Amino acid sequence: MKLTSKITAICALLLMPSLAKAQFIGTYTSSVGSSVAGLPAKGSDITTNGINGPMFSTGSFTGTADFDPTASTYNLTANSSNGAVYVQQLHSASSVFVWAVAIQPSVSSPSTVTSSSIIADNDYIYITGSFSGTVDFDPGAAISNLTASGGKDAYVLKLTTAGAFVWVRKIGGVSDDAGVCISNNGNLNIVGTFSGTIDLDPSGLTLNRTSNGLKDFFVLKLTTAGNMLWGTSIGGTGDDVATSVVSGSYGIVISGNYEATVDFNPDTPVYNVTNVDSGADGFLLKLSDAGVMGWVANINSVGGQAYATDVAHFLQESTQKSYFFVCGEFIGTLQMTTAKGKVVGGTPNNLNAGYVLRVDANGFAEWIKFLDNPAGTPQSVEEPSTISVVSMYNTGIVYVAGQTLGTTDYDADPATSYNLTASNGSTFVMRWDTDGVFDWAYVINPSSYDWPSSFCTSHGGYAQLYLTGTFGGTVDFDFTPAVNSRTATGAQDAYSVKWQENW
Repeated sequence: MKLTSKITAICALLLMPSLAKAQFIGTYTSSVGSSVAGLPAKGSDITTNGINGPMFSTGSFTGTADFDPTASTYNLTANSSNGAVYVQQLHSASSVFVWAVAIQPSVSSPSTVTSSSIIADNDYIYITGSFSGTVDFDPGAAISNLTASGGKDAYVLKLTTAGAFVWVRKIGGVSDDAGVCISNNGNLNIVGTFSGTIDLDPSGLTLNRTSNGLKDFFVLKLTTAGNMLWGTSIGGTGDDVATSVVSGSYGIVISGNYEATVDFNPDTPVYNVTNVDSGADGFLLKLSDAGVMGWVANINSVGGQAYATDVAHFLQESTQKSYFFVCGEFIGTLQMTTAKGKVVGGTPNNLNAGYVLRVDANGFAEWIKFLDNPAGTPQSVEEPSTISVVSMYNTGIVYVAGQTLGTTDYDADPATSYNLTASNGSTFVMRWDTDGVFDWAYVINPSSYDWPSSFCTSHGGYAQLYLTGTFGGTVDFDFTPAVNSRTATGAQDAYSVKWQENW
């Protein structure tokens, strides 16, 4: 459950602050929308495999959509009124269209397919999401059908970087299951949600796990050939979901939200964490590459609820220390404990505030910063949804995007402020350094609404920022006085945007 509903206001405000530290030298955009008014498209995730590498995005569309952002046309048509999943490649240096393919549900039965997460290396693309009924996961001329075991099942799909089918795997049971996010540290780590009983082994053998309450989340490790290495599940009596995963030499770190009491140890002994109130709290869970629990960080809100929406890893080059950055939103008083036993956090001015959190390699909070409305101003909305961190010399840069409405102070230092006002359901993008010191913030101009979904970055002496999401009306995605606008052709369109920033 989100703290606020999606916002569909219809007035607009363009805000372009001039900051010396923001040196944008390029903005490149692409949009995907139905040629039929009233039909939607949605961007769900975006990734790249390095500086000026190809840009891959995924989402859903209905009807016929043009995937070439230039004056040329490259149409794909969804076979079903329930829509289809798209995968698109743009050239990262200029957003020039390269290719697009569609994953189609069957028209002979009430089938659906959605995508939620995409990653890429030099040769392959991996996607996870959910589907119901029967879906052909081969975007080429051949057919590779999967049929869901219950309401909805999770899937993992492997394509080449040219969009050709390699393999697909199904994970599911008789109830609703979904793949939420995926990472690659030599093997694939898939996290998702399920209820009832789910079979985590896609090979034809059986590895059943049964939820302890409403929704639980699963963690599944596959080889890049699609073979299962291990799988497990975690949850209590309430709704317990994973929202994001990162992995590397440090293991696997998962963000998410939980209710009531949850045993976060997938093995023995029991390691219970209890929510301090009746609502939801956020968590950060570290597992080894073999699935052994390392630690759990409880992101709790006293007198309210807290949500962790995304996590990013940062390795400080000068010290070789690992840190994890989490973003999310909350109501009430946010609290976490430091390595020295000190409680950090606090109560914001806003009823519904955003936060960014830095956690050390052992799961202890180092600082929490709020995205809050200034004292004395009307209540506003701050929903950080996606976060990415890049190295810069001996420090790092934290980029955060999310949805905003009203006035927000993007400078978390109590002694200073940087207020921006959005009169729409708008997207914000901000930059702090890894010590939480404010650099810049912008609000993107929508004439209707703009919902960000996923953020990624790459760097090589400069930063490239990639964002995908959904918008209506006309949006100017350029942070400079120049204009780089897209206008939705359907009820809502998907977008991909890249900004290049000199440091």
